Parts: sequence; C-alpha cells; structure tokens
Amino acid sequence: MAELIKLGNFLEYLGELFPEARSTLRILALFLKNPEETFTRYRVEKEALVSHARPILQRFVSLGILEIVDENPISYRLNKNSYVLRQMLDLLV
Repeated sequence: MAELIKLGNFLEYLGELFPEARSTLRILALFLKNPEETFTRYRVEKEALVSHARPILQRFVSLGILEIVDENPISYRLNKNSYVLRQMLDLLV
C-alpha cells in the first residue's frame, strides 16, 4: 500500500513537469493514493480537479489499470493485479 501512495505522489510531480499530461496523472494518482476506494466519474472529476475524465477512465480500463465494479452508475477501482501497475511500481524499487 505504501508503494502505491509513493507512486501517486511521484505522478503528481510528473504532472508539474509535463502539464499536458496533468489530467491523466492526477486521475492515476487519485486511484493510487486510494487503492481500496471506488470512484464514479463525477467523483474522479471533483477530487482530481479535472474535466472530461471519461476518456482517461476508459483508457485505464482498457489497459487493465482500473476495473469497473458497478454499472449504475459506473464505478471504478484500482486493479491491484494490473501488469501495467506492477511495471510502474518496479520502476520505483
């Protein structure tokens, strides 16, 4: 769990370095810092301070980083078994 929070903090710094990727990094950081939480698109947009989160969330689902846990409304959760996520964590170790 601590590794996920550390990665989330790192991604926030990357958002400052690469402002064109800021929304993507903020959303990913939100899920990494709250790995047990479930988020709707509205809540993601509110807490990550981004607009138009849907395409980013859909991309994360297609990459296996997030999983859909409810359909009405659609709710997302971090997929802690994600290959992509494990590769990102390996970069920090």
